[in-house]
Amino acid sequence: VVSPPVSAPTNSALPVSRVEVIPAAKPFPTPLPTVDLTRLHRVVKGGKVGFINGSGMLVIPATLPIDTGGVLQEFAEGLLPVRESSGWKYIDATGQTKISLGHRYPWVHSFSDGLAAVQNGYDKFGYINTEGKEVISPQFGLSFDFSQGFACAERSDGRSIFIDKI
Repeated sequence: VVSPPVSAPTNSALPVSRVEVIPAAKPFPTPLPTVDLTRLHRVVKGGKVGFINGSGMLVIPATLPIDTGGVLQEFAEGLLPVRESSGWKYIDATGQTKISLGHRYPWVHSFSDGLAAVQNGYDKFGYINTEGKEVISPQFGLSFDFSQGFACAERSDGRSIFIDKI
């Protein structure tokens, strides 16, 4: 516990403070945060990206390209979008390819609520499901992640709307 500063001479540049330590009589009322051992953390080695788990064990060797489109995306819903020379794909937490999209989309997002926004070659956004099937065709100028069944998108006339999972 820090007490408020005590009076200091007016010519002093820094206030004088008094620190008083009070021992805790009982445990903290809320639990302390725990480390999520299931979350994967990015590591970079030799110009390539890999992932370690919460225990520090390497689970995906550093073989992925460091640039996945200029934005370092993260695992979401167990999948990570990765851009390679062969195009976009989504890998799982073991590094295995689960969805291969090739060059069908120049840009893809992480999954949210079971859908991921994808951009076609005409700068329109739509959504794919976790099987890689296009479930909402590219028709939006901008699109955002789904949350609780809804996502914000921009129509061709520039108006923002909310769309639902069909």
